[in-house]
Amino acid sequence: MATFEQLFPTFLQKCAELHELLRIVAFMLFIVGTILLVLHGFTGKTLILHMVRLFVLTALLVMLPQWGNEAQRILQTSILDGLGVDPSQVQDQYNRLP
Repeated sequence: MATFEQLFPTFLQKCAELHELLRIVAFMLFIVGTILLVLHGFTGKTLILHMVRLFVLTALLVMLPQWGNEAQRILQTSILDGLGVDPSQVQDQYNRLP
């Protein structure tokens, strides 16, 4: 049986390229939003709130791939340990059923 990597050999590379493109678009939107905030006038409170939001969103954008990979690893190990199965042996186990 073919693995996911064999069926879709460039899937992870394309996901990384898409993430990079969307991150650039997000940073451009951050810049446009800041310019519009300045053009429409702002108070000290709105400026601080805007900067905090930008900091949080930037941290999320930068850390999201690492967090996603870690969450995937944790889920995979917990599911496999919880079920007590080996995915590479599923076909053999199925064939042994009466």
